[in-house]
Amino acid sequence: MAEIINQFFSGFDLGIARFYNILAINAGDFFTPLAKIITFLGEKGIIFFLLGAVFLLFRNTRKAGICMIGAVGLGAILSNLILKNAVARPRPFNSFPYSVWWVDAGSAIDDGFSCPSGHVTGIATALISLVLTRGKKHLITAGVGITAMAFARNYLMVHYASDVIFSVIVSVVAVVVAYLITNLILKICEKYKDKKIFSFILSWDIKEAIKKEKENV
Repeated sequence: MAEIINQFFSGFDLGIARFYNILAINAGDFFTPLAKIITFLGEKGIIFFLLGAVFLLFRNTRKAGICMIGAVGLGAILSNLILKNAVARPRPFNSFPYSVWWVDAGSAIDDGFSCPSGHVTGIATALISLVLTRGKKHLITAGVGITAMAFARNYLMVHYASDVIFSVIVSVVAVVVAYLITNLILKICEKYKDKKIFSFILSWDIKEAIKKEKENV
């Protein structure tokens, strides 16, 4: 599978990587720390799980929280546990000329296989689910965030540009599934809202809980 992908996307991947190498050489070390910081922020999708957890605390954003956590989790399973091992595509820095360009970009260490990108999948699932549950007003945020992570991973030569394409496809699938499951969960809660647990899921809000606590003091 990896060989087929390498052959099909060889020109595309090489052209994008050459652009980033020219950028790295002309800019010196300017973009290297930025790319590494962006990568760190997306490590293991932890920040996106935390964001989803924060959304769960508020009634108005609970749907976004459920969907985001579900999408990020499903995306991680599809990307890191299933597809990476199934495709078994080596990192670009394992072959010439990427190995030389990798050094120019700061020699960032990364293990495992290359396709798809777990970092891009993580941020894409989180932000696409945000757009789907909270509206088009978050489209710019999603576009900037996904583009920034794609830039970081490609610039550091730890992923091919085509890895990003596959990551976005995986992310869309994960978000759609998570969105459908989220709607089903909320529909069940609405149907049985006379039950305490389902009522709690639908209506509890941390701001209101804190306000009531202060009133009772």
